[in-house]
Amino acid sequence: MSRILTAAFASILFAGLTCLAATGPIRESRTAEQIVDSFDSTPPLYRHRNRGKITPTLTPRTGYSRDGAQSLLITIPPTGEKGRNSLIMEWTLREPVDWTEWDGLSFWYQAQDEASPGFTADLTEADGAHYWRKAAPKPRMAGQWQLVELPFAHWSWSWEGPEDKNKHFDRNGLKRLKFEIRGHEAKSVVFALDGLGLYHAEPAYSGPTVSIGVDKGGWRRPPNSDYQLSVNVGDLQPGQTASIELKGVDYWGNAVLSRRIPATLPAGAQAPQPVAIPLPGQGSNYVDLVATLSMDDKPLFRAERAAAWIRPQAPEDAGPNPDSIFGIWVGGGQWSIGAKWSRMYLRGSDVKLVDGQYVVHNGEPGVYAPKPDKRLNWTFYFSKMPKWLTSRPERADWYKWSPNNWDDYGEFVEFAVRGAYAGGVRHFEVWNEPVPYAYWMGPMESVVKLHEVTYKAAKRVAPDAVVLGPCPYSFVWGFLETYFELGGGKWIDQVVIHAYGGNPDLEFVAKLRKLREMLAKYDLGDRDIYITEKGFSTPQFSEHQQAHNLVKTYVYCLSERIRLLTWHMLWDYSPKGGPGHAILRHDHTPRPSYCAYTAMTSVLERAEYVGPVPGLAKSQRGFEFAKRGTTIRVLWGTSATPTQTVIRTPAETATRIDLMGGETHLTSSAPGRFTPQLTLDPIYLITRE
Repeated sequence: MSRILTAAFASILFAGLTCLAATGPIRESRTAEQIVDSFDSTPPLYRHRNRGKITPTLTPRTGYSRDGAQSLLITIPPTGEKGRNSLIMEWTLREPVDWTEWDGLSFWYQAQDEASPGFTADLTEADGAHYWRKAAPKPRMAGQWQLVELPFAHWSWSWEGPEDKNKHFDRNGLKRLKFEIRGHEAKSVVFALDGLGLYHAEPAYSGPTVSIGVDKGGWRRPPNSDYQLSVNVGDLQPGQTASIELKGVDYWGNAVLSRRIPATLPAGAQAPQPVAIPLPGQGSNYVDLVATLSMDDKPLFRAERAAAWIRPQAPEDAGPNPDSIFGIWVGGGQWSIGAKWSRMYLRGSDVKLVDGQYVVHNGEPGVYAPKPDKRLNWTFYFSKMPKWLTSRPERADWYKWSPNNWDDYGEFVEFAVRGAYAGGVRHFEVWNEPVPYAYWMGPMESVVKLHEVTYKAAKRVAPDAVVLGPCPYSFVWGFLETYFELGGGKWIDQVVIHAYGGNPDLEFVAKLRKLREMLAKYDLGDRDIYITEKGFSTPQFSEHQQAHNLVKTYVYCLSERIRLLTWHMLWDYSPKGGPGHAILRHDHTPRPSYCAYTAMTSVLERAEYVGPVPGLAKSQRGFEFAKRGTTIRVLWGTSATPTQTVIRTPAETATRIDLMGGETHLTSSAPGRFTPQLTLDPIYLITRE
């Protein structure tokens, strides 16, 4: 057992773990009401087997438990190869059980490291159909017990089992529960389980609530604008008294607001009057606001909002720029934060064939007329084969398969390209992530055929269209190599890829260079590289990590002459916050990355990359740009420990712009010498030389 996990087991044995929602009631985590497995039994209640290349160890840990006498420690060493290398744990539910009365399955989980890999849970119905749910523990909780709940209402049918005849998850005759835990190619997977069982959903919260509002200027404003906040209390009963603690902390951890507000309900009133709270301008900055409502010193409800003061764009940078690297989607208003590109799509699943005519989104037959924002440049992608065109309409994943007639698919592409081209689109991605078993099924030959048919169809309609491919979801080297070996490069004008992955300081540049080498190998070295999706999901990364990784990724791409980087995404459009990739939350309040994106584009739009900053330490990064008579140095450290460096320049003064866009004017500490401190957060040092 690793030191971090051992220490955590030894120290975290308490029962009253509090669970805080971002906005909502403050509840205590509950253990399962009916235990399926406490992991105390000898022999164990589960059976396990291996799939692929995997050598797991399952160890009962007495004394390190969250429920009962012991927990189960699972250790899976690196597999050394990609693929579905999994540990399968199975519980046979003797005499098919009826779990209809229960609302979900839950268990305690304790991760070794920050990643919290998670796994899939699978339940088998009496008729053999499988339903599954991804178990996704919270990351960045290494060593802490956390309760993971899997509501049955959110389980989905699995195509790996027989077809479900009634299309409904029947819990009145369950035969088997299965966990599939995948190993990792390069690192160990280590975590502990305890207290696997069933629960009833808690009743809806009915106590007092608190919310934070703002005057009509919204949550994103120019620098130094003042906010007028309002604290609102709801559902307080006559005679009750509540206390609200309102705090505001900026990106750097500085307290910018602290107020304690009493709330009572006067006789005859429906609710306490909102309390107005001024929040003075902070320059370009970001602030987290938290209001916690308590009664009798017990916290009951918590509300979070975020406010930002945004660094403005220079007039010279505000107009369209097809040569810009800066893109972002999903959501509107990209241009307002300095983005010059965005992305749009047509899904075949949204198109019907009615009397020989295409009908898009139930619109006018034979008409496709998107109207993208003219202030932006656009890449357009295809995905999801139309139901009437797929070769496998009987399958649940019918939209991932080749067409039943390639000529018919070519006509469909012509129709879509004609409409998008008329709207001003010039760049077309053949398919979104056509990696087999991701968004495409079938052999690699069919992927190349897809590109050939799309390329020819697009060129028939618009000879100057730029066709992009092959668009894997990351640097999937086997897919890329096979695609180019099969001659796929003939059917694209430029190369597009998605580039999800970890810390940009570690391998990102090496991967970009490896891709360049592969293109050169197939005589495609002159092709531009477009990255149309790249992002960092919160909670997988902290919001601070998301912000500084965003800037680092763009700067690395600029230094490697990447043609376009479209960030994924602008707005979390899901009501539950989506995957958390966006720089705006679902309620349109900003994350720190929103400020970081705006500051970055204000500084680096129309800047020309010059080269690396000389004289830096191994743990420091520096990139030099030229822009309208100024020299811009983008600097950061790769260590959590701040370091200092020396920047030599003829200039006697400099402007330092921080990650959030805050501006400080500096005077050289000695002739031609500045000594900035470098942290994980990039800074911009601007001089006129």
